[in-house]
Amino acid sequence: MATTPGNSINETTTGITGFTGTAFVGTPVTQYDVLVGGSTSSTISNVGPGTAGQVLQSGGASANPAYSTATYPAIAGTTGNVLTSNGTNWSSSAPASGGVSKVIVQTFTTDGTYTPSAGMLYCTIEVVGGGGAGGGAALPSGNLACGGGGGGGGYGRKTVTAATIGASKTVTIGAGGTAGSAGDNDGNAGGTTSVGTIVTATGGAGGAGSPVGVSSAGLGGIGGVGTSGDFNARGSRGDTGSGINVTAVGVIFTSGIGGSSVFGGGGSSITGDAAAQSPGTGVAGSLYGGGGSGAASFNNSGEYSGGVGAAGIAIVTEYTT
Repeated sequence: MATTPGNSINETTTGITGFTGTAFVGTPVTQYDVLVGGSTSSTISNVGPGTAGQVLQSGGASANPAYSTATYPAIAGTTGNVLTSNGTNWSSSAPASGGVSKVIVQTFTTDGTYTPSAGMLYCTIEVVGGGGAGGGAALPSGNLACGGGGGGGGYGRKTVTAATIGASKTVTIGAGGTAGSAGDNDGNAGGTTSVGTIVTATGGAGGAGSPVGVSSAGLGGIGGVGTSGDFNARGSRGDTGSGINVTAVGVIFTSGIGGSSVFGGGGSSITGDAAAQSPGTGVAGSLYGGGGSGAASFNNSGEYSGGVGAAGIAIVTEYTT
């Protein structure tokens, strides 16, 4: 130990027993003691060695430090856990999430059950209702008939946490509307798509059938609509059939185009004129929630049915750890 002039250390075989000068040691200092400032000015004190595993902990501004045993959880905890303080003691807990590390998409085109993937934090659910079917066309005699197109399925989107989903949710997919049968018959509406009661989307309405008339045409069906979503949208309305049969002008006819969903997919119209008469059955919706188009008939070409609607869909995009 370095000393200043006039100071001396009394060391014996049992250790340091005294220190003279401006400071002193009040008790014998043994091997592995720690010297600290004393309780009064210009004094030195000692803190005896602790036991193996203890730590030297401050006693604050008015007390010597002291050795104490660090307290840890009684059990090791799960592999990968970390030690966290609760203000009084330490505990073993899972590390805080580092955020989203993976995106998983589950798609449903038929009824089923949505079961979250492991580590799912939250998900965005999108649903599209079934498309409505097109209307049929009656048998005209020297005239024409043009059915209306079915409406497109509605759309809903909602983002929810894993707690909202729970263990699983039932998924129902709206069927496409069945066609209006041959003749002056309305198309049928598409079905409703849902994921539990979280978000739903109704199907499009069927297009109207067309009776015989000089310029007879069926109205298009309105689109379905999403409900309970953070964002809801209506499918487009099916077009109304139209046509004209005037001797001086000739024949032009077109059935109603099927309404589109958010994915598009409405059935194309049946069109024709006097030079290229192309009456026939309506065209089916081609994509999820697309409406079927109406049928068209001219003169004695026959009765036709409308096009069927396309089934809906549910898409769950998961954000997982």
